[in-house]
Amino acid sequence: MKESNFEVSLAKETCPVCAKQFDGPIIMNSLLTPNMAKKVKELNGKSIGFLEKPCNTCKEYMNQGVVVIGVDPERSDDIKNPWRTGAFVVVKDDFFERQKEFLDNDLIDSILKSRVTFMNHETMVKFGMLK
Repeated sequence: MKESNFEVSLAKETCPVCAKQFDGPIIMNSLLTPNMAKKVKELNGKSIGFLEKPCNTCKEYMNQGVVVIGVDPERSDDIKNPWRTGAFVVVKDDFFERQKEFLDNDLIDSILKSRVTFMNHETMVKFGMLK
């Protein structure tokens, strides 16, 4: 076996809420071919996907209220992972309960259950979450 046929990488995974990267799985080239060794080496330090659950910091935010992440729908291609503007706020549950004239009750219930929601950046400004 040649040394160039074996590689190991420490990949990263991204928190689905705050988008911070954390050390993820260790990937090893089990096929022991030069081509696969090259692919494994290229993964070192790169994000390969999302964590299954939010990071500990985001879990704490979710205990305090609902995490609202600002997005720009015009720049978004993926509805499940929209383009984030960088806006990230935590609001108390009663904020959404006070918005019943603007938001559907089922939507409010869904937001309160999930503890995280994406919101158009401009809407966040209109609601007073951002200046």
